[in-house]
Amino acid sequence: MLGTVRFIMAKVSTEQLTLDGSEKAELKFKYDVNVDKEGCFSTTLPKDIVELFQSANIDLRQNRLKNLGYLSDSTFEGLKQQVKEIALEYLSREMIVEKIVIKYIIQTQCSYAMTKDGEICPNPSKEWTGMGYSDIYDKDYDPNNKWRNGNINIDACHNSPFGYQIYVEPFVKRVYKYKSGKEKTEYSRMCYGGEIAQKALEVGYYLKWLDSVPCISATGDLPIKEMDYTEVVAEFFVNMIKSICKLNERIKDFLEPEMILKIAESRTKLLG
Repeated sequence: MLGTVRFIMAKVSTEQLTLDGSEKAELKFKYDVNVDKEGCFSTTLPKDIVELFQSANIDLRQNRLKNLGYLSDSTFEGLKQQVKEIALEYLSREMIVEKIVIKYIIQTQCSYAMTKDGEICPNPSKEWTGMGYSDIYDKDYDPNNKWRNGNINIDACHNSPFGYQIYVEPFVKRVYKYKSGKEKTEYSRMCYGGEIAQKALEVGYYLKWLDSVPCISATGDLPIKEMDYTEVVAEFFVNMIKSICKLNERIKDFLEPEMILKIAESRTKLLG
């Protein structure tokens, strides 16, 4: 007859660890020390401390219940030293990179074709481009004479409105290196970016312009990209945002049929 195997652990003590970090607030927590019948001492660190260590990419073991933060040693003092060392690793980080970056997403959503002369047309059929799918084996077939798309593809079966969207926002990027050799990257918005952000905003007109846009966020499936900040780069993104705003100013009042007819008959170019 098979029975249930139980691992009997006895609580030895509750220890408290307090350490001061040069770049962090005081690290202070309690942990229980247990001992099994073989004389092995162990502990599972508190959940909030485990989450803190995980944020620093510190490797943590699991106990039998799959809880992270498990440590064990053959001696009581050895276990306490392990806890201290892993805490010191968390506090040992050194900042190796501090700079301002611009995060962005540019979305263009469209589907069209082009003639050999670069004229935009609705599709790549022979009627519009002079070279259709039936000519694919023709020696004069132009392989570029096919569908063109934005970076978000659409087609006749999965169609969608054509459009252009942009997300752009400056951040302070800091990279920290730990005693283990691992690195962790953190991003702070400019308002929480400290001295480097404050000084840059004082002299960077276009940086301040981007940081002052309140109604913008990252959405969609495209990954967020980033590049190092310079005023030239910030000016480029400001001009992109302004181009959308200017287009809005030109077309928002021409949504009704009579107004569309009026601007059409005037042959005014919306982007001209």
